[in-house]
Amino acid sequence: MRAFTQRLYGNLLLAAFGALVVFALEMSRPPLVREHSLTGWVLTASVAFLVLLNVRKKTPVLPLLSAATWLQMHVYVGLFAAAIFVLHTGLVYPEGAFNRMLWWFFVALTVSGFIGIGTERQFARHLRDRGEPVLFDRINRFCAELAIESEELARRSTVELGSSLLADFYCDRIVPLMGRPRYFWLHLLGTRTPVERLLRDLRDLERYLNPKGLETLRALEDRVVAKDNLDRQHALGSIMRLWLFVHVPLAYGVLVLIALHIVLVYAFGGF
Repeated sequence: MRAFTQRLYGNLLLAAFGALVVFALEMSRPPLVREHSLTGWVLTASVAFLVLLNVRKKTPVLPLLSAATWLQMHVYVGLFAAAIFVLHTGLVYPEGAFNRMLWWFFVALTVSGFIGIGTERQFARHLRDRGEPVLFDRINRFCAELAIESEELARRSTVELGSSLLADFYCDRIVPLMGRPRYFWLHLLGTRTPVERLLRDLRDLERYLNPKGLETLRALEDRVVAKDNLDRQHALGSIMRLWLFVHVPLAYGVLVLIALHIVLVYAFGGF
């Protein structure tokens, strides 16, 4: 934890120092150099670098540093870009429809980035509360495997026990849980009330079962708990990914608008 804090403060100081260097260079520019040109080009390069993170995610096989390293660089370069944006605009609301659109796009991009990082930091720590985290893209596959295993246990219990008690409970109470992700909002709120009730009712069947039936009941119980844990990871992971559907298009939009801004500035001398 101490190492993380030291690294955090060190990276923040580095980003702040970089912004101060750019500010000093901008203030000492020769008279014939266009005002804000340095901050503009630095901001363009920073946004282009930030977009590279999405490219890195789509090419995981290339030796381009680890995803965690890219994410760290993305966060601190993003903070650096926000500081350069302040230097470039001077916190003055621009004139002209195009400049205002670019201004709002960048502000929205920055705000969505802060929201996304805050959301990931908040939810990521809860992914390990109930077992080992599973990659989001693999959750559905594991859920399907649990559903198949539970169905097999219920079917086999009818033959081995000569009773449909567990099979009936499986059909009535467990199948709805296994069929799809359940209790999305309850998982976000951190409550397990529906599943705890299901497990309690399942354990109430113990008095009617022989040792073999108890073994099957325990196996079903394990799979219910595992499915509930996967549903929780699915709910948290969905929220953690949702902001990207806003943040990534905004990033590409800002990059395109910046390119148009450069063309207009150098073609017509600004607006």
